[in-house]
Amino acid sequence: MRGRAPSAPPDIDGYEFNHFLAGGGFSDVFVYTHKWTRRQDAVKVLLRHVGGKRSDFEAEAKAMAQLSAHSAIVTIYGAGITPDESPYLIMELCTGDVLAELKAKPYPVEKVLAIGVAIAGGIETAHQMGILHRDVKPANILLTRSAKPALTDFGIAGSLDGGSTIADAWSTQWAPPEQIDGREMTPASDVYSLAATLWTMLAQRSPFALPGGPNDNTSLTGRVRSANVPPTRASGAPESLERVLRVAMAKNPAHRYPTAADFAYALNDVQNELRIQPTPLEVFPTAGSAPAAPSVERSGTVASGYTPIDPSGLASGTNASSTAAAQTAKRSLLRSQNPHHVARESAERASQVSKLPIPDVIETDTQLVLPSAPAEEPDANRVAPVTSQRVPAAVVGGSLAVIALAAGGYVLVSKGGFDEGTSTASASVSAASTPVDAVGEEVPPVKDLKIKPSGRRFVASWRNPDPREGDEFVYSVLDPANDSEMHSTAATSVTVAGVEGRTCVQVALVRANGRPSEFSKACSP
Repeated sequence: MRGRAPSAPPDIDGYEFNHFLAGGGFSDVFVYTHKWTRRQDAVKVLLRHVGGKRSDFEAEAKAMAQLSAHSAIVTIYGAGITPDESPYLIMELCTGDVLAELKAKPYPVEKVLAIGVAIAGGIETAHQMGILHRDVKPANILLTRSAKPALTDFGIAGSLDGGSTIADAWSTQWAPPEQIDGREMTPASDVYSLAATLWTMLAQRSPFALPGGPNDNTSLTGRVRSANVPPTRASGAPESLERVLRVAMAKNPAHRYPTAADFAYALNDVQNELRIQPTPLEVFPTAGSAPAAPSVERSGTVASGYTPIDPSGLASGTNASSTAAAQTAKRSLLRSQNPHHVARESAERASQVSKLPIPDVIETDTQLVLPSAPAEEPDANRVAPVTSQRVPAAVVGGSLAVIALAAGGYVLVSKGGFDEGTSTASASVSAASTPVDAVGEEVPPVKDLKIKPSGRRFVASWRNPDPREGDEFVYSVLDPANDSEMHSTAATSVTVAGVEGRTCVQVALVRANGRPSEFSKACSP
């Protein structure tokens, strides 16, 4: 409610009032100091006299209590009732928010990708617990005192069994079409809102707001329902990122990434393409269960950004185990990789979460960090997956796969935050058991890759710059309308079917031991 005076700060046992921080439609936020630790915390107090619903506030408290151990969710320290029976939450004090920073300048691509993966981990964790956020937007991504992003405001959160609270409190500019139309929401709905938020961070305006207007609610909702997602045209944003955002913001929820984890992996792919250290996806399991371990192919990307090594570990020669590892590596490269789906909790689990008590103090538990990994886009999207410039680390099989499987595909860490400069999973592999590269040489990429028309088809040809016995090549046609299928050949030319627009082919050289080169890419005239 605009224009009203702040409410009176309540007396809270063990805390000293410091100052008023901010006011919203149905609540005020104050800064208090804990008397014993001298830590400053934020206290959010429901304003019942202006229409705030205690049931909605309690729903937010329960949701955040279950999720606040996640580094990308604002931490809740406690909850209670004031003497005048107004509920309050004691939360981590954050020093800024994405929306405030956006007023000064857009975010750089590298930071947008890192924040996107971090917040996706928090959203995926919420979905596993049966909770939909329903209002992901720039103003609800706060920045902690260490400048790490943290999602807040679960005040209109709903459960995956269809339940919800406030029916009309979400923000049109970042809401998916199904929310605007009052239709059922799914995890893909939060994926849409997160993608719209990342779009805003890049472009410094919401996706369907026109610089010259009109931008009234009717005009905005009309564009959300029917207009194509425009490109951000942000400096440094590759077409692959624009494509990922378009998929995540598809009008039909079935055409989006079905889970926040899938969306995060697509963002990891863009990071790989830009040679940015991939941000690990942090998801901790629900009580009594744990996410399925990633496949060998997925686990191999624990070492994304590292140079693949000879799985045999020998400077020369081969043996039965190394040959088998190389063959497995080649097969793994050619196999289609299914997206790493994290199972949605049942409606029964969602109802159980809503009934859990609110503890006075939420303790931080050990949690799981899923290694960052490139992700293929869902079949429903029918678009070409973003590919990194290097053959995935899984193709080397052997050593890296053993490392990943020995860890079960996960790395246990105490609660940590978002760090743009380091990948927790990757660092753990590197520090604990990085094998020695006995070969000491890169596999050179193919040379002189060319695409020429041949009737209604195209011939791709290339040159092996350093032929060795057992060399093979892997290639795929980059088709924006279909998932790219990887093939292998011992020849230095192939004939492929053309695709609408320009036909593009990517090729990599793979040694007999499974060691790959970078991909080379060429397109038809």
